[in-house]
Amino acid sequence: GGESTDTTTAGETEIHDDLPELNYNGDEFTILVEDYGGYCGADFWVEESDGDVVNDAIYNRNQKVSERLNLDLDWVMFTHNWDDRSTFTTKFRSGVLAGDGAYDLVAGLGYFMPSFVSDGILSDMSELPYIDPEKPWWSDKFMEASSLDGKYYFVTGDACLGLIKNMF
Repeated sequence: GGESTDTTTAGETEIHDDLPELNYNGDEFTILVEDYGGYCGADFWVEESDGDVVNDAIYNRNQKVSERLNLDLDWVMFTHNWDDRSTFTTKFRSGVLAGDGAYDLVAGLGYFMPSFVSDGILSDMSELPYIDPEKPWWSDKFMEASSLDGKYYFVTGDACLGLIKNMF
C-alpha cells in the first residue's frame, strides 16, 4: 500500500493507517510478552497513567487501540532470564501446539523467535489483511532482512521501544 497524507496545518501531515471501521465486539486479544530480565515488559504494557511521558504514551496507545477496535487486550507477561530461557520457549511453543488459541500475538526477543519459524509455530504475517509493511511505522530494513521468500514472521517498528533502547 501507498501512503495517503492529508495536510492538517501548515507544515504538519498526518499519515493514515487505511484501516476500515473494525469492531471486534469486545473479544479478547491475548498478547504474550517476553519480559526478558524484567525490564522489557513495560515497553508494551503499563497498568496506569502516572505522568511519565513514555509510560503514559504506552498506556494511551493501548487504550486507543482497545477502544478503536472494541477489543479487550489481555497482556500476559512472562519474565525470565538467560539461564531459564527454555521456560519461555517451552511455554510459547506448547501454548501454540496445543491449538487452543492461547496467544494471538507474541512480543518476543529477536534472539529467541527465529527458531519458531522452522518449527512452524509462527504465522506468515504477509497473509494478514491489515498489516501493511509499506507504512512508515514498520522498520522497512528489518522487514526486508527478515523476510523469507516474500513471507514475514516478525515485525518491528515504532511500537517496539526495544528496537531503539536495546540496539547493539
